[in-house]
Parts: sequence; C-alpha cells; structure tokens
Amino acid sequence: MLINILNKQKKNGLEVKNQRSLCNSYLGLAKVYLNQKEHYKALNSVVKSKEISDKLELLNYQRDAYNLFTKIYKATGKYKKALESHEQFKILNDSLFNKENIEKVAQLEYEYKYKQAIDSANIRELQLTKTVKTTNENLEKSQRNLLLGVIAFLITTLILVGVIFFLKLRNEKSKTQNIVIEQKLLRSQMTPHFIFNSLSVLQGMILNKEEENTISYLSKFSKLLRTILENSRHKIVVLSEELSAIDSYMALQNLDVSPPFEYKLTVDSKIDTINFKIPPMLIQPFIENVIEHAFPNKIENKQIKVTLMIKEEKLICTIEDNGIGIDEINQKLENNKNSLATTITSERLAMLSKEFKNEGAIEVQNRKIFGEEGTLVTLMIPYKIE
Repeated sequence: MLINILNKQKKNGLEVKNQRSLCNSYLGLAKVYLNQKEHYKALNSVVKSKEISDKLELLNYQRDAYNLFTKIYKATGKYKKALESHEQFKILNDSLFNKENIEKVAQLEYEYKYKQAIDSANIRELQLTKTVKTTNENLEKSQRNLLLGVIAFLITTLILVGVIFFLKLRNEKSKTQNIVIEQKLLRSQMTPHFIFNSLSVLQGMILNKEEENTISYLSKFSKLLRTILENSRHKIVVLSEELSAIDSYMALQNLDVSPPFEYKLTVDSKIDTINFKIPPMLIQPFIENVIEHAFPNKIENKQIKVTLMIKEEKLICTIEDNGIGIDEINQKLENNKNSLATTITSERLAMLSKEFKNEGAIEVQNRKIFGEEGTLVTLMIPYKIE
C-alpha cells in the first residue's frame, strides 16, 4: 500500500516537475525497497534522489541519501562503500547541525541586542523623565546657566534619537527599495501584453486548424514561460540557460512575423556558458523593446544582433538593431521617458554591483554616431564563475 502511494507521488512529481517532491518520493521508495530486501531497486531509487538533491543543493536530502547508501552497501556486503557513505553522512549531518546552530545563535544574538536596545531606551527615558522632574522642582532655585545646560542636554539627546531613527528608516527604505526593484523586474520579464498576444496567436492557429504550427507554438511558449518563471526564483542562473531562454523567445516571436527577424547570437570563445552565472532576465527586456519599438515601418531586413564578450575581466553584452534609432523612439514615447527595461535594469545593476562586488552598467546609444542605423545597447553584467 505504501509503495503504491509513493509511486503515485513520484508520478505526480514527474508530471508537474516538482523536483523536491520527486526527490522525497525516491527516498521513500528506497526505504520501502530496503525493508523488502530489494537492494537493487533501493540503490537505484537512492541514486536518483541524490542526483536531484545534488542539483538543487538540498543538504538534508543528500544526508538521508548517504544514510541509505550506508545501509544498502552494508546489507549487500560492500563494507568499504558503506564506510565511505557513512563518512559522507556524518559530514553532511555535521554541516546541517552547524547551520542550525548558527541560525539559532544569530536569532538569540538578535533577540539579546533588541532587548538590550529596549532596556537602554527605557533607562534613557527614565533618566530623562527624572531630569525633567528635578529641573521643574528646582527651576526657581537653579541658576540660569544650569537651566541652559539641561536644555542643551535635552536637545543633544533628541538629536541623537533623531539620527538613530533616521539611520534605521534609511536602512528599511533601502531594503524596501530592493524588494520593489525585484518586483518590477518580475513584472517586466514577461509582460501581459506579450502573453495576451501569444495566446491570441495560438487561438488563431487553433481556429484555422493549423495543427503542426499550434503544437510547435504551444511547445515553445510553454518552454519559455517555464524557463522565465524558474529563473525568476534565483538571483543567478547559468549563462547557457539564459541564452536558451532568449533563443526560445526569438523563435516564438518569429513564428508570428512575416518576414521573420534576422537574429544572431555570438558568444566569445573565452566564455564558458556552463560555468558563467549571471543575474536572470537582464538581456531579454531589451530584445523585447527592439521588437516593439525599433521597426514601426520596416518590413524587410530586420536585424537583431546579440554579442557577449570578455574585456579586461568584464562581461560585456551588446544588443544592436538596424531600426529607427533610440532618439526617434524616445520622441514617440510619452513624455520622452526612458523605457521601463532601461530604468529597472539601471536600478538593478546598481544594486547587483554592490552585491557581486563586480562592476555593472548600462549604456544606450544611437548608431547614427557610428554612421549606421538603429540602436546599440551595451550591458556590463556582474557575473560569477563556478
């Protein structure tokens, strides 16, 4: 009965692509198979669970997997592997224990400091009240300079309280601003306008009974939407995944455009797209801007070129088109405001530069200065190498 429930849970995990649930299902199946002494099936399930937990960096599942490895190898007489697995289990178990202890110590330290700050504030308040009361009782007997001294003390205290309050308020405002920027980014990643258009195109294909086009379009759209939603959960993603999302986006756009855009992606040979990790969704919004604004009247020879290169250990991405140019685009936009993508990306790059300790910047130029047509966007992207 239990194995049927776990198999059903595994099936559901595969269907909805819930990796954490799938990892847990494989561990459960391994335990059941081990109890039934079906060691081969148990080992196979543990291996699958460990592959998922390694990919998602789930320490608790990795620890449980090594624990089951130890039992399986011990039951099958492979004592050397059992010992190695047990040592890995101890290492991961100690890591989880240390992590939990660190979090508890940090929480206790925060609570202690908070309580200390409250107590200190209460003491200062009591002292201030006592000083004011004493001053009022002896006001007629006190000399003028003493009164001025008390007033100066009160003013200094108020200034200090005001400075502390201002610093705390600025810190909270900074945190809130970071959250707002991230929320703006998520809203700008896949605009409702694009989703609505995609669904409208899909509806038209279905009504026209274009079965092959419908299947192709739906496959590309779902893949792109899933990739964007998945990437939005992480601060950094593998560069190859980000480029794959851009390719899917352009392929989807070209399914409904005649003639299609001429799209070219060039990556410097020095860049290992598997080991480079960058913040997600920095490039796609600018490509979307090009598609929406750069070619209002141009019917043929629409070109979009994306180039990634390394210069002086800086990751540079350029997006260039042969459209009407940024100056004319800004004239057509309301109040000559910069695009939402440019504004949000500028704010985000400023934040990421501090976090990554790696320079990030953006520059938008009209290609007329180079004697060419269109717009050139240059992104200096903060990155990490693993």
